[in-house]
Amino acid sequence: MNLPKTFMYAASKYGISGEDIIFAACGDFDMDYRFADSIVALTKTKLLLAAYPCQEKAEYRLGGYGSFEFAASTEPALCLYDLEQMEELDVLRQISSGILLARIDGAERDLCHFSNTRMAAFTQLCKVFTKLKQNEDITTEDLDVSKN
Repeated sequence: MNLPKTFMYAASKYGISGEDIIFAACGDFDMDYRFADSIVALTKTKLLLAAYPCQEKAEYRLGGYGSFEFAASTEPALCLYDLEQMEELDVLRQISSGILLARIDGAERDLCHFSNTRMAAFTQLCKVFTKLKQNEDITTEDLDVSKN
């Protein structure tokens, strides 16, 4: 998995290495639907949510926001959640975007916003999460976003 060095550096502060990351999905909106990079990653015991700051860009192209143009130099804000406390992870589909929702300790939380170009990865992230919660083995097919 090719994740930005700034993300891996932030994760390493919590003892998480690249080998610990099982699956990751990259969002392209911040919580106010401005173009901004985000990463949601799963390990065997944690969900990591990294949010990069919104950066103004002179040009946007059809087909999605080009991720990680700014992530090379900026360390993200990082939140960690224990999978034990997470009851559910699901995608709320909207007309041209999606929202990653989690139920954590009984409360629903809006974790991440993304465009439809990222929908398959977030749907797959939810499937991998469910398998981890049920202590099932993760196969290479589970990690293949094109199967979605």
